[in-house]
Amino acid sequence: MWLIVSDRRTATFVLASIRLRAGARFEPAAAVVGYPMVAVEGRVQLPGSFGNALYLKLAYAPRLVATAVNARAEHLVAARADLSLRLGSVGGLVLSARAELKGEWTSVAGVKGVAGLGFDLDKSWGRPTCSECEPVR
Repeated sequence: MWLIVSDRRTATFVLASIRLRAGARFEPAAAVVGYPMVAVEGRVQLPGSFGNALYLKLAYAPRLVATAVNARAEHLVAARADLSLRLGSVGGLVLSARAELKGEWTSVAGVKGVAGLGFDLDKSWGRPTCSECEPVR
């Protein structure tokens, strides 16, 4: 189940979701796992290109792990922030810079985090030519 609130172009939005999953783990012993999750995500349009945006995500996921011998609860709290900036385009190729920061805490492993910087090079499809706009018969 989810709920979204956005502007007209969906350039800036907030998305709240509740999910429920079940599965099986095969570690040293087989276990049945329940995975509910509550998350809030958002995108904030930055000035300039439509590709300039800040993405944020927060999530909480308690997990119930049941084996033939015992049952235990695990907890996960995760946060993520991504920044994307379009640097320009040349000859139909678009260059964007990306920064990413992720962190999570689990009741089993504690705190861990990752940060990254990078560049994306994508093909800009632009507007279709007239021959591509012909009606289908």
